[in-house]
Amino acid sequence: MKTFRALRVAAILFVTGLTACGGGGQSNSAAFLPAQQTSGATDGSTSVLASSGPALTVSGNVVAMISGGFQVQGGTGLGYFDIYTTSATVFSGTKPFVGEAVVVGGSGSSATTMTATAVAQGAPLTVSGAIVALKSNGFQINGGQGIGYLNVVTNAGTKISGAAPYVGETVKAVGVGSVSTSLNAVYVAQSGVASPAPSASPTSAPTSLPVAIVPSVPTVAPTAAPTATPAPTAAPSSMTQPATTAFMPSSWGKISAMQVFDDTANGYISQANASTNGHRYVSVWGARNNIGTSWLDSNPSLQTGYYNALETDESSTGWGQIGHTLTWWQTNHPDWILYACTSAGAATTTPAWVPGLNTNVPLDIHNPAVVDYQIRMMAAYAHKLGYHALAIDEATFWQADAGAGSGSYGCGIRQNGTWVQRYTGITDHNWALDVVAWVKQAHALLTTDPTLSQYHLKLIVNHPANQLTADEETFLANVDADLNEDGYTFFGTYVKGSAAYFTRTTDWTKYAQQHGVAVLTDDNWGGVTVGTPQIDWSVATYLMANEQAEALYAAQGNQFGTETWHDQYNTNVGAPCGEYYSAGDGSNPSIYYRRFANAIVVVNGGSGANKEIAHLPAGHTYTDLFGRPVSNPLTISSNDGYVLLTSNGCN
Repeated sequence: MKTFRALRVAAILFVTGLTACGGGGQSNSAAFLPAQQTSGATDGSTSVLASSGPALTVSGNVVAMISGGFQVQGGTGLGYFDIYTTSATVFSGTKPFVGEAVVVGGSGSSATTMTATAVAQGAPLTVSGAIVALKSNGFQINGGQGIGYLNVVTNAGTKISGAAPYVGETVKAVGVGSVSTSLNAVYVAQSGVASPAPSASPTSAPTSLPVAIVPSVPTVAPTAAPTATPAPTAAPSSMTQPATTAFMPSSWGKISAMQVFDDTANGYISQANASTNGHRYVSVWGARNNIGTSWLDSNPSLQTGYYNALETDESSTGWGQIGHTLTWWQTNHPDWILYACTSAGAATTTPAWVPGLNTNVPLDIHNPAVVDYQIRMMAAYAHKLGYHALAIDEATFWQADAGAGSGSYGCGIRQNGTWVQRYTGITDHNWALDVVAWVKQAHALLTTDPTLSQYHLKLIVNHPANQLTADEETFLANVDADLNEDGYTFFGTYVKGSAAYFTRTTDWTKYAQQHGVAVLTDDNWGGVTVGTPQIDWSVATYLMANEQAEALYAAQGNQFGTETWHDQYNTNVGAPCGEYYSAGDGSNPSIYYRRFANAIVVVNGGSGANKEIAHLPAGHTYTDLFGRPVSNPLTISSNDGYVLLTSNGCN
């Protein structure tokens, strides 16, 4: 499509030299929030941090070395306390010395002595929360307010009270470390009680975070008597959360993010940053093939997508160099090559190259053997490199193919020297039917083929919001996620900017989620300089359609391949009170609202050059998420929106 064509050439230039990009090894720890001491002694006195049956955890300063162990300084109720070590004791760091602070886990009694199974050097740290993911060297928990998602590292000496930890249960971990990095646990106590709403994996915006990462701006009280107050279309209590998808953790009440590429001519995301920041995103479209797994270090469920275009072979020079050259195809499968026709419909001997992909040979997707070849080749390679998904570009109901000049298009094949016409124009409905057949076959192969199904690869397609025709509904029924490259910005031009376009995009986005398809909304602002109004619009429109499986990317067109994360994405807007709605104000027909537990979102869906008036519910104090001034009534320009934080947004 428009945007990706423009960056593909640059992206492929980087791909051929990927082994030189990125960095060295990565840590399994991730920096989530500022360091914060949550509990434990900080004055050097000994403390009993945990005790459950034979398991005991204490902390304090070492005051003496004794035969077979060491002694820590006595605190209230403990005195000087002897700790014995054995050949099985695991030390995190150097062995203890007089004067250092330690945290020790083992067995014994605070009234006598203890035998250590694990000794860690440093100030004590205790964190409680639900386990959201298991890792090779421990697990990850949601530590709640002020902590977020934290890696807990265990080893052979870690004392675990109960069975091995599992996703969903609530635990208390005691050890040393920092909530900004990780916790090396000496003791893990399990409650055996599942968290009320655990995620299967960490998400980019934990629901336990406060609505706090917001610019400090004066709040503005609503006017005493607005001329009209819209009423929500649902009951004041929040609406019921719909079923989640298998593609991503629920985005219910949150602003979930995704990333478009990690390496283009604009710049690239380092291996270290990918390792650290994966927790921010639910998906990376077009992750380069030497760091696909690095993104997973802080988010094992992240859907990293291996890139290719729907109507082409893979590149023979980039993205793994697993495709074949034109010469190879002409020798081995000449009747699989799709050739171009001129704008006047004349057949040529020129392949129907997709602009920007001049090393990806265009293929005849009408042929099921072609689709079988494409999917098996991509899936095997993607699985080998640790990707979680295939990211398929150009999955549109019109052609991006050209090759023979302006207005040319993919037209036909040469079979045993005979021309076979496939399509008669860029918008030939036969092309749309073949695209639908392509995703049906691809999805079936990925989910039912004995070899490919074991890879558990998801299918992400780049496909814009359309009218919900029979073709569209069948298409959506056969994909796991859809990247809507038009988004709500249409490349910053608002060529389609109108209330009708806004409602069509919103209704399509809702429909996809309600039918199990995640929607990755790509708000590419093209050449527009992106500031507060643009990001506010992107987040506001995203929230209008978010059911529980939508993620957002919002940036200028020259920012693909770089991170464009905004701290405001951490805001918990709360569960929606109902769907988006119009207040039925005939004087302001393009104004739409949606209410959440902690926010009211209002959008001017596109009124041309006109500004329209939003009459906000009375009795609230509003603060715009991005710090813009707020009044009531609120004058909103065409194609503009506000995310207004407030309390009791459903009332």
